[in-house]
Amino acid sequence: MALAKGRMVGSYRLERLLGEGGMGVVWEAADTRVGDGEKVALKFLKPAALANTALVKRFLREARAAMAVEHPNVVRIRELIGDEAGPVIVKDYLVGGSLGDRLGRQGKLSLSAFAAIFLPVVSAIGTAHAQGIVHRDLKPDNIFIAEGEQVKLLDFGIAKLTERRAMR
Repeated sequence: MALAKGRMVGSYRLERLLGEGGMGVVWEAADTRVGDGEKVALKFLKPAALANTALVKRFLREARAAMAVEHPNVVRIRELIGDEAGPVIVKDYLVGGSLGDRLGRQGKLSLSAFAAIFLPVVSAIGTAHAQGIVHRDLKPDNIFIAEGEQVKLLDFGIAKLTERRAMR
């Protein structure tokens, strides 16, 4: 069954397509278990990526790595569920845009804006490293600036688990 507005994925009802990348798509969805249909973001692999075992493993690694890093500046992964469309990452719905988008609109950042964005990122990366997880894809498009200038680190898709993490 194709992904389309109104389709149910577990207890989540797809509302609108938020974005599409090389191997996946992200949908805004409503959690039907919550009275007002709290918004969440659902990340799916594209059908071509589902056929590639390595990409499926990468997708699952992304979910597990992000779930393991408990930090206010790492997007919260609520759960990993299975669907006929494959594995689905359920994460917090964020309103805002990437640092890449911001840089495209305004160019350089002031020193204070740079510090306000990168100090939380450094803290999140430090927490991940302390837990044996190396992000390996730190770039402006993976730094999200949500409402209220809340900085969130995204996309642990190519994260590496160090020996420290593997031994846990």
